[in-house]
Amino acid sequence: MNSTKRTLLFAILATIGLQMAGCGAADIQSAKAYRARRDYITADKMILKALDEDSTNDEGWYLYAVNLEDLKEYEKIATIIDKAMLYSTTHRAELQTLKHNTWIQLYNGGLGTYNANPDSKEAQKAAIGYLEAAQKLEPEQPETYELLGTVYYAAGDT
Repeated sequence: MNSTKRTLLFAILATIGLQMAGCGAADIQSAKAYRARRDYITADKMILKALDEDSTNDEGWYLYAVNLEDLKEYEKIATIIDKAMLYSTTHRAELQTLKHNTWIQLYNGGLGTYNANPDSKEAQKAAIGYLEAAQKLEPEQPETYELLGTVYYAAGDT
């Protein structure tokens, strides 16, 4: 009788453990379904939930970066892309392309903001924010430094 109880208890604990371990995968699948419906905000919540449960989830980091691109949160991509590339080894090529495309968006955002009203302090501040994020993303791009210097000079910050 004792062995039956132990076996039953073990089976219950194993089932609970497997269900808990599979939660991250279920959240990723749900996020994919929301992304298919173009509900990127809900997908973002599901992906973050999955990453909270397993911070090294390969698919989760890839989806998080791609979902941020769909949400047009380029500055946030700049802050997480290196971590995403660290954990998402199977999607590294796609993430490298996303990283470069994000740099382009940030650089063009800074350029467009500054050119729209070069004398506006708000435009200068916004352009500096875009360009500094672009510089952190791809520090080897010389165009960023040239434009950043121009905007800082226009803002009177030498």
